[in-house]
Amino acid sequence: MLAGIVTLNVVSLSYTSSGGKIAARSEALARQNALLRAKLTKDLSGPRIENVAAANGLVIPAPSDIEYLSAGDEYAKVAARRIEGGLLTASDAAAPVAPPAEPAIPTSTPTVPPAPAPTP
Repeated sequence: MLAGIVTLNVVSLSYTSSGGKIAARSEALARQNALLRAKLTKDLSGPRIENVAAANGLVIPAPSDIEYLSAGDEYAKVAARRIEGGLLTASDAAAPVAPPAEPAIPTSTPTVPPAPAPTP
């Protein structure tokens, strides 16, 4: 009977010891995760992204310079003609091409819809 009690105490102590190791490892991982989250937040911060963009020649437009376009059938037709003519490609380094013959897509939303283009 004494051997059984001693065995139970030894098993209990080993579980306590391994539980403590697991808790310590869990805390270490939690600290490591917190450090990684802080690093990620810093890496994705606005000023850092702005600096990288500026180093690559990009600029942040003034709020008054930002305009939104409405997509319409006429824009889809112009884009389709440009794709068919090779003016728009999927490659990163497209060969230089001559400017399109049709008028450029306006940079602001027109107040009056454009007249339909004559069909060939």
